[in-house]
Amino acid sequence: MRKIVLALVIAVALPLAAACGGDDGEPEATPTPASTPTATATATAATPAATPTPGPIVVTDARGEQITLKRPATRVVCLTGLCVDTLFVLGMKPVAANDALHKHPAYWGPGESEIAPIGGSFREPSIEDIAKARPDIVIGLVGIHDGMRASLKDIAPLYIVNPIGVDGMLKHVAEIGRMVGKGKEAEQASEAFTKRVEEAAQKIKTKKSVLVIFGSDIRIGVETTCTPTVDTLNRVANYAFMFEACARGEFPSFSLEQLLRINPDVVFVMTLSFGPTPTKPVSEQLAENALWKQLNAVKNGQVHEVSFAVWATSRGIRGSAVVLEEALPKIYPDVFTATQR
Repeated sequence: MRKIVLALVIAVALPLAAACGGDDGEPEATPTPASTPTATATATAATPAATPTPGPIVVTDARGEQITLKRPATRVVCLTGLCVDTLFVLGMKPVAANDALHKHPAYWGPGESEIAPIGGSFREPSIEDIAKARPDIVIGLVGIHDGMRASLKDIAPLYIVNPIGVDGMLKHVAEIGRMVGKGKEAEQASEAFTKRVEEAAQKIKTKKSVLVIFGSDIRIGVETTCTPTVDTLNRVANYAFMFEACARGEFPSFSLEQLLRINPDVVFVMTLSFGPTPTKPVSEQLAENALWKQLNAVKNGQVHEVSFAVWATSRGIRGSAVVLEEALPKIYPDVFTATQR
């Protein structure tokens, strides 16, 4: 169980300090040599101005691997939810993805049918299905898909991601924007998200303490601010458990005893489900636990079950915005009103 949870958490809590090649979000343009002047003024005037030709796009992924694209990628395969999230805010679809995040109502929805599925598992997606998608670039997650680089060598470059916190997420969006020729859209999405968080924070006079936990049964884990969605919460509340080692890929052990010592005002719970039958919500499984009953959040009705798919696997601008929209009315019901999606 611990190994399964950690595999999911790597896709969840280990965000990305994406090393960005350029900060302007646009591919550099190299002008073509000017045309040879014509013999007459009339002919010169009729000659159109030379059109700048975009140069190659050079990026460096989270593993330090330098990738060069001759032109912006138009066919992207997503092996991680962050890729799906980022392409969504940039206004384009991946050609294939190995999870169902894109079918969530927060994204393209249950009726989406253009994104091809990738078989296999999260850790070992089908190389054959990836090849069928004819990608220009494949985007995978650090610590999970690193070993696929050799297998994908003759198919498409592998770009490994690992954003850490909100700052890493925004750098990642800018980098992907460059790779797919949507630098302007990336900049606009980042600015809109930053403005939304700042506006929310300005409305809050006294911050409450919050914590995000996960589990499939009474054994629980805790999210850290390395996850962009959780770091977003930390911008509008006091996140109750700081674990700086998460930036080095370490995962904290956690227990109900620790949770009681921290005793946050609000607890968000992500229930992991591994089979066809939905798992009973963790908060319900813990309902009769003596330690759980002592929590202020339990006593005050401030324990909320939330979506693992969006809160944990998205880790991008869209997912973080949805988390903010969902969490604010629960943390500060006297300040924010819940909205219907």
